[in-house]
Order: sequence, then C-alpha cells, then structure tokens
Amino acid sequence: MTGILDKFYVEHDGHGARVMARSHQLTGGCLADDEIDTAVLMLKEDLDACAQQMKRLLKVNTTGALFEGWPSASELNPCGGGGDKTVSVDAHTAQSVGSLSSR
Repeated sequence: MTGILDKFYVEHDGHGARVMARSHQLTGGCLADDEIDTAVLMLKEDLDACAQQMKRLLKVNTTGALFEGWPSASELNPCGGGGDKTVSVDAHTAQSVGSLSSR
C-alpha cells in the first residue's frame, strides 16, 4: 500500500519503477470546489508517497543489493572490484609480515 487512500501502488522490476492505479475512478463525485480540492490534494499526497517509494526502490537497485539493507559489492570491498590487488607497504611492515608467514 502506498499512501492513505490506497489508490496507487508501485511496481518495480528490471525496467524501473512505475506508479499504477488500482482503479479507473480515482475520486468520488464532487459537488463543490472544496470537495474537489480535498480529493485532488489527497491524490497528490498519495502520489508523493509513491514517488518516495520509487526513489527508495531505485536507490536499492543502483547500490547493487539484491535485498534492501544488504551491502553492495563496493561496500564489501572498499578497494574496488574483486581479484588480487597490489598494495604498497613500507619495508618494516613487509619484514614483519614476511617473518610471520615463514613460521
């Protein structure tokens, strides 16, 4: 459900996010200007809620996470992509690591 009226919902797939209407009739019969203004304002608020949900879904899409809240590959490996990386270290660190690996 998106918004308080439940007139719209957001679909999300590999082609992006889109707003869908649950029915063809979005308002009841309005007989006065204030009824029209209220009905349209409520629809606008529901569409704003849909926009927020769409932005959240697209953000999840662009981070590369399969499920919301999971870290993306770049968050898991701050050095960048996968594979072996050459890292420069000073001579003292290299000597310390070398002596540990020779034990």
